[in-house]
Amino acid sequence: MKSLKKISLAAILGSALLLSACGGDDDVVSSPGVVIAPGPPVGVIVPVPGPPVPAPAGNSVASFIAYLSGLSMNEERADPSPIADSFAVPDNETGDPQVLS
Repeated sequence: MKSLKKISLAAILGSALLLSACGGDDDVVSSPGVVIAPGPPVGVIVPVPGPPVPAPAGNSVASFIAYLSGLSMNEERADPSPIADSFAVPDNETGDPQVLS
C-alpha cells in the first residue's frame, strides 16, 4: 500500500513539473523594438573556388589525368572546383590504374 502511495505521489509531482515547464513564453515582445541588421562579418576570409573543370578534360582518360595532375595539392582550404552538370568522368575499363601523385 505504501508503494502505491509513493507511485501516485511521484506521478502527481511529475505531472505538475511537466505542466509547469509548458508555461507561457517569457520572450514575447509586446511592442516592436529597433531591429539592427547584422553587418558583414569582420575578419572572415572566404575561400575562393578553384578553377572550373574544363570541358576537354572529359574527352579522354589521358586528358582527365592531366587535369588532375595539374591541380595544386598544397591548398587544402580552397573550395572545390565547380563542375558543369553535363561533365562526365571518362572511364577506362581496359587500361591500368595510374598514380596521381
